[in-house]
Amino acid sequence: MRSFNFKSKKNQKGVTLIELIIASALGVIVIIGVSDGMLAMTYSGRTQLNDNSLQDKGNTAMDYVAFQMRSALASPCDRYTKVRISKKFLKIHKISKILSIEKLMYGLGMKVETEANGAYDEYEKYTVNGQEVVTDKLTYLESDKSVFLDSKVNFDSTGLTGVVEFPKVNPKHPAQPYVITNCKRMDVFIATKTAGKQLTFPKSAIMHPYKANTSTRIAPLFISSLYVKNQKLYRKTDPHSIPSGPLVDGIEAMRFIFSVDTETPTRPIDDVADDVKTAEEIRTVVDNFESAYVSGKSVIDNMQVVAVDIYLLVRAEQSDNASVEDSYTLQWPGRGGQLVNLTFTDQVPRKVLKRTVVLRNNSKML
Repeated sequence: MRSFNFKSKKNQKGVTLIELIIASALGVIVIIGVSDGMLAMTYSGRTQLNDNSLQDKGNTAMDYVAFQMRSALASPCDRYTKVRISKKFLKIHKISKILSIEKLMYGLGMKVETEANGAYDEYEKYTVNGQEVVTDKLTYLESDKSVFLDSKVNFDSTGLTGVVEFPKVNPKHPAQPYVITNCKRMDVFIATKTAGKQLTFPKSAIMHPYKANTSTRIAPLFISSLYVKNQKLYRKTDPHSIPSGPLVDGIEAMRFIFSVDTETPTRPIDDVADDVKTAEEIRTVVDNFESAYVSGKSVIDNMQVVAVDIYLLVRAEQSDNASVEDSYTLQWPGRGGQLVNLTFTDQVPRKVLKRTVVLRNNSKML
């Protein structure tokens, strides 16, 4: 028969209510601490993920804009922009239907438009808490495949021969602008017909003589534009084309601040920036220059763009309540170039990216 030790049972003690309450409180504290730590890790992880995503998206757009900025007017010769500062070495055959090319050539080579200059065609007003966000449009000249010259041409010619075939002229729009240059002088003219290696153009369209079998080359010219609309970065190439579709989604605004080297009576141009100008100020300078040039006044060579600060406002596709504060502030260049505070309350992750581009072609403005 089994026996029980009633004495040992009697001496056993349970947990008191106070001890239970204390233990429970400690457990709750530990759980809260662990939960807060996990939430903090989750918040930090989501914030870092959003930041990385915005950085990647912004870098993609920034790389493209910076490349186009550096390449503007740099081809077919790196001295392309150096040539055009003098009437003596640059001639533009009158192109009434494509006057904007002439303005680009005589002006900056890169035209910058902003809503402060009058809304451009693609301009879309964008405000944050009633404060308008300034956004710019960049228009620039670029050339396509160049063809080396295989026949002599001068201002009396009406055609020339290339080493390889010329790009075909669109039959619906036969007036294709071309540039011909030996990197010392340059003409811009309209080509009316292409047939293999043969290029036809109006008489007296080319104002300088060019030699065959030298560095002289010919290339079609295009006007391209980069702008932001509907939270997307677009590129459009004129003439005779429509936007090629959005390049990058999630770009809300684009802004340019120019560093310029200005000539004074005591200091010549030395490729060192001594002043900063906004897109609005650049447009005023170029407009004045275009007016002076068209009216027959002499070209003033007293300012050169050395570098450009590119700003992009990048946003995520949707809000993220778990990792974005109810209200946060970012800085963006205003009309005067100074940074202004923009306060967002939609809990959509955003990031402002800035990159300084030193122009390899030292784009001459005036």
